[in-house]
Amino acid sequence: MSILNGHSSKRIAFACISAIILLVLACGGGGSLEEVELSLASSVPRDAQNPSFVDLETMRGDADLNSFASSLEGILDESFVELGLSGSDLTGVITFLINGERALMVQGSIDEEELRRSMSEAGFLEEEVRGIQVWSGLGSIGSVAFMRPGRIVLSGDFRPIDIIISQLEDKEELRSNENIAPVLEELPGGIAVSVTNDCIFITEGCRAMGISLNKRDATISDFTFVALFDSEADVSNARSELEALFELTVDLYSDVTTQVIGDRFIAEGGVRTTEILRGLAAEFDLTQ
Repeated sequence: MSILNGHSSKRIAFACISAIILLVLACGGGGSLEEVELSLASSVPRDAQNPSFVDLETMRGDADLNSFASSLEGILDESFVELGLSGSDLTGVITFLINGERALMVQGSIDEEELRRSMSEAGFLEEEVRGIQVWSGLGSIGSVAFMRPGRIVLSGDFRPIDIIISQLEDKEELRSNENIAPVLEELPGGIAVSVTNDCIFITEGCRAMGISLNKRDATISDFTFVALFDSEADVSNARSELEALFELTVDLYSDVTTQVIGDRFIAEGGVRTTEILRGLAAEFDLTQ
């Protein structure tokens, strides 16, 4: 039996979940599934919540997606203003939560010496955490870690940075998360791939779920949705409820087909790309 009751509550809940899980982008003709999994599974710490990867470089080269890339770059620029970073210099961005606090992992053509100079002028102080250089200061971005050349992690506080470094240095990566890893393995690559274990309030027994998109045309993407359950009985009980949620969002999803394989519910169909991407941008704003 679902925790939610009533069609309106379910519609709102599913809209919220769609905004949560449709966040990891490898856009256009972007990376294969192996490349997407490498970014999510090995670059993100095990306890990350709602990890989301955006392939800005590929989006910029897609006529139907470059306006979203520009919008996201603008949001990133607002967060980065005190650091002198520019969203246009980045090729990829991962956003996720650690104990409810947001972190950004960015990669690209980063002038690290200029970044250090800007942070020094802004009053940031340098320290080393397990061999990783970390700068801490005041402001919306309170901590910056230099993970490797061309890749840094930023957060509003030192606490998530400390956890990120500790877990990654101990090889406690997302691929070791017993709930998330099976969903990642099930999803095909595409213009978007995202996972979350915040799904129990949608339907009972749900352990994790995710979605991937492959661009069909200028407005529609083909999607694959996977939900992992505690047992085959749980997924069987939840199937009609999940199917109803897709039916309640026909303005977003279309031509949906579903199947159950073991403890997994799988849905495929079409989704309106622009509407999905609109809910993404705020997830990358560290000023909020």
